[in-house]
Amino acid sequence: MPALWAEDGDMVLVDEVAFAQEAFAATGHTLRATLVEKRQLRRLLAEADMSLLHLRPWGWDRQLVRELHEAGIPSTRLPSDACLCAIRDMSHRQWAAEHLLAPLRQEPGTIGESQAVTSVDACADLIGVHGAAMVKAPWSSSGRGVRRVTPTDLTPSMCGWLAHVVAEQGCVMVEPYYNNKVLDLGVELLSDGQGQVSFCGLSLFYTERGAYVGNLVMGEEEKWQLLSPYASRDRLTHLIRRQCDILGKALRGVYAGPLGIDMMVVRHAGDMLIHPCVEMNLRATMGHVALRV
Repeated sequence: MPALWAEDGDMVLVDEVAFAQEAFAATGHTLRATLVEKRQLRRLLAEADMSLLHLRPWGWDRQLVRELHEAGIPSTRLPSDACLCAIRDMSHRQWAAEHLLAPLRQEPGTIGESQAVTSVDACADLIGVHGAAMVKAPWSSSGRGVRRVTPTDLTPSMCGWLAHVVAEQGCVMVEPYYNNKVLDLGVELLSDGQGQVSFCGLSLFYTERGAYVGNLVMGEEEKWQLLSPYASRDRLTHLIRRQCDILGKALRGVYAGPLGIDMMVVRHAGDMLIHPCVEMNLRATMGHVALRV
């Protein structure tokens, strides 16, 4: 997918060039970058001017950093262990709940809550309070590790899954299930790592049972028009500015690259309210891809 926005002179690392070329041809777009495999990358990097090297991965993790270092990229051009730890910590759903959702909920016309619990009993109590809840593994995205749970769903199998997530990840996140959701949307952002986070565009997408299905591909103004009956441009723009301000400070010296925040519009007591942070993805998203095609 990065080949969709790669430019002349860029290289895109793939597992198998022939397969990637065939898959890209099916998109109907013109391939501007050079597709390379790991063995080619080592040779090309040995001849490259490292001062001109810019890395733009889908997202960072330890395995990718290790593979790129083994391919010949110096550690000084890669995220440090401290940065990787910070990225992982900030990718935890509890971080977004505390550092994004909580302050954004101070804004008028918003809705949403998310709570971390560390036992099956505490989770069951919250599910009972909500009647129906979305229970989420802390490190998960795009609907993986997410389940809609009612009190009657708390079977031994479900409780076993909850216990496993708590044992493996330390907690589960419990959020109200909104059966009066109107639509899903996302905000696609770009961090420069120096304290500035900028707005790239809106993402309108479909979900089924909390899992991502696909994006609408349309012009930016068309998306704003589609949203207009449910959320005013001024109100949504203000929330986006607040997101950028909060994340600009949080990501300084930690992460440079694309990220996205999933949101939703909920009908509540006759009003249209915005859930300002369902989740944050500290990486590229399919919303970013939709902006490029």
